Amino acid sequence: MHLKRIIAALILTPLFLLLIIRGSYVHYSMLVVVLASLGLWEYFNLIGDRVDRRLRNIGILWGILLAGGFHVGSSEVIIAMLTLGFISVCLIRLSKVGDLGTVFQEIGYTFLGPLYVGLLLGHLSLIRSTLEGREWTLLLFFTIWMGDIAAFYTGLSIGKHKLYPEISPNKTIEGAIGGTLGCFIVVTAAKVFYMDQLSVMDVLIISVGISVMGQLGDLCESMFKRAAGVKDSGNLIPGHGGILDRFDSVLFAAPFLYYYLVFIRGIN
Repeated sequence: MHLKRIIAALILTPLFLLLIIRGSYVHYSMLVVVLASLGLWEYFNLIGDRVDRRLRNIGILWGILLAGGFHVGSSEVIIAMLTLGFISVCLIRLSKVGDLGTVFQEIGYTFLGPLYVGLLLGHLSLIRSTLEGREWTLLLFFTIWMGDIAAFYTGLSIGKHKLYPEISPNKTIEGAIGGTLGCFIVVTAAKVFYMDQLSVMDVLIISVGISVMGQLGDLCESMFKRAAGVKDSGNLIPGHGGILDRFDSVLFAAPFLYYYLVFIRGIN
């Protein structure tokens, strides 16, 4: 399994980076939509028969349109998609003859998918659309990847104190600290080599913020999988699981970075 994980990373990572570096904003937004489509499929597989086929289909379609809507970069478009999507889900459930005792659960399950996958992943397009968006995007992914690697090997070598055993038994406090240090190293290296506009405070806040939000995203995905009784969200990537398994940290870290850039750094 570990060998499969390494081989898959060696093949897919350069392709992913090539698209970020050489691809246009349109190509990148298309990638985000594809990732959202796969993630939504995995999400609705996780919840199984808790919603019927019609709600599942509208949830996937709604999430895809929501993720794609971020390409436009208009808050009005996003709000309209959220509104119309929610109304559509309610109307579909209204047309269903069945147990009214499950209404809240079915609407809630359907609503969660587009928000969790489409809304959060869409922030990748927002980051890419900012000034020097390609550089910020690379910083996000390199920081998350190094944080994951550092957390894994730190926890494996010296981890003794469990972080949240009820949700993720293998994660340790030592691993979480190691992951944060790994993130700090990457952001510091970015400042030294190609992002000298970063201040010391930027380095500290961005590295710690991405680390903390990324690890929280990881824990939330683990919570969903435990609730569904599965180990991985899917099996699309050999040794890595599914899209949600690989992008769980990104789902929480991307919004953090975007709003930090917009509201703190004033970058648009």
